[in-house]
Amino acid sequence: MYVDEVIEVVVEVVKQGPGGPGGPGGLGGPGGYGGNITLYFTDDAMPFLYIITASSKGGSGGLHGSGGSGGSGGRGGIGNPNGRNGSNGQSGPSAMGWADSGRSGQIRIQSTEEFFKYEPKE
Repeated sequence: MYVDEVIEVVVEVVKQGPGGPGGPGGLGGPGGYGGNITLYFTDDAMPFLYIITASSKGGSGGLHGSGGSGGSGGRGGIGNPNGRNGSNGQSGPSAMGWADSGRSGQIRIQSTEEFFKYEPKE
């Protein structure tokens, strides 16, 4: 016996949307302050001041960050046939450049009456 039967099936295919965009890159932090330096000289050492070079430069600023990666696309729905996966989202924009460098410290020269003489203990 032969039976020819027609069955009507409704198939719904769900396609997921794309992933969301990545976030923008963050900004690097500013460089640190150089700090102040005070040099003390006795009167007899003051003529040799030109021999000493003091420097207190501020720190370099940080590099700005790269943009975040885009989100993954959603999974397609299960069916017959299965739905297609969504596409990945775009990466976020990078912040270009560097943050500001820190300020240089101050160099101060002062006189003193004190004199330190090192004598090792025996």
